[in-house]
Amino acid sequence: MANETDIYFKKLIPFKHYRKEMQFRVSQELFSSHQVDLGSRLLLRTLGDSNPEKVRKILDLGCGYGPIGLTLKKMDFMRTVHLVDRDALAVEYTRQNAKLNKLSNAVVYGSLGYDSVSDRDFDLIVSNIPGKAGDRAIQYMLGEAYYYLKPDGFVAVVVVNPLAEMVEEYLNTINAVILLKEEGSEHVVFHYHFPQGQHVKQTTQQTSLERGIYDRDKVSVSVGKRKVQITTAKGLPEYDTPSFDTQLLMKAISKLNVTRGSDALVLNPGQGHVPLAVLRRQAPGKLVLASRDLLSLAYAERNLVSNGFPPEYLVTHHDIGLVFEEKRPFSLITMTIPKSEGQFVSAWLLRQASSLLVSGGVLMAAGSSTAVTRLETIVRDEKLLTVQSRKKNKGRSILILGRK
Repeated sequence: MANETDIYFKKLIPFKHYRKEMQFRVSQELFSSHQVDLGSRLLLRTLGDSNPEKVRKILDLGCGYGPIGLTLKKMDFMRTVHLVDRDALAVEYTRQNAKLNKLSNAVVYGSLGYDSVSDRDFDLIVSNIPGKAGDRAIQYMLGEAYYYLKPDGFVAVVVVNPLAEMVEEYLNTINAVILLKEEGSEHVVFHYHFPQGQHVKQTTQQTSLERGIYDRDKVSVSVGKRKVQITTAKGLPEYDTPSFDTQLLMKAISKLNVTRGSDALVLNPGQGHVPLAVLRRQAPGKLVLASRDLLSLAYAERNLVSNGFPPEYLVTHHDIGLVFEEKRPFSLITMTIPKSEGQFVSAWLLRQASSLLVSGGVLMAAGSSTAVTRLETIVRDEKLLTVQSRKKNKGRSILILGRK
């Protein structure tokens, strides 16, 4: 199963559940890469080894690399399982793990919460709810399940102990019936269902983004000499002020001499600070935002549109790399190198980005000085591009590259 995602690969972990032997490919950048976590194990145990006929279709919300949903599929090959996650790397590893464990009819795709889930006839919805998601997002995950279940369907979730009281109180508030509550050493599992007509129904069919489920704050940001307002998200960094990496990129962009109307690419757009700087300086033809994280793409897009960028000129690319169906040449490419990203991943992305740069174009990469030094060495050794300049600020660096 060798492919380009091996640069993310950490190891293969074994897992056994009621005599079913499984293996999972895992990445250091995904949750619980050492072993299948205790919360997922507890949740699976509460669902037992029986295969009730009524559980034929399952949704795994926030699937990670797939341990819950794929294990439930392994217990009964006739089941249809949908596995969704906001992280494109989780989606890719879940697909690989479905293939590795010879599980067909596993439907895997990216979704921000339930937003991309079109089916409304699940017998069971399962989720290992992230402890840092925030109360509003957690309540959304719990209550929104009502609209995706069959009338006799139910939900099984696991949360860390400190969240159990809030979860139980919220389930009572929305008139859910708790079928099971089981406590482990660090986690609590809830099974619940909704008697028809008893749920507190929502008054709108808006997406989670439109309802502001992940909203954290509205902040004022300086872009050049102009102040703009953006909405920041919980679960993303830079919610109050731009990082040093972002500041380096924004300052460098403000000094660019670029061709107005040419296309630009922003890799890892965060809350949208760097794309807004590109918009202010360049007024690009097409602006492509690329990220593994659907939440980042959603908020960066939202903040661009709210500040005047026409949505028809905006393209989002949710993937682990920079391979496009149609070749897209760019005059400006910016990269932010996350702290969690290994040197092989950042080098792989740099090589992909450099192949997309037009003659006379500029590529900027910002990150830790150590990470940027490694990239500069690769650029010089492989003669990918021309080094135009490098600047440092408090242990962070920006590398500016060009193509003659």
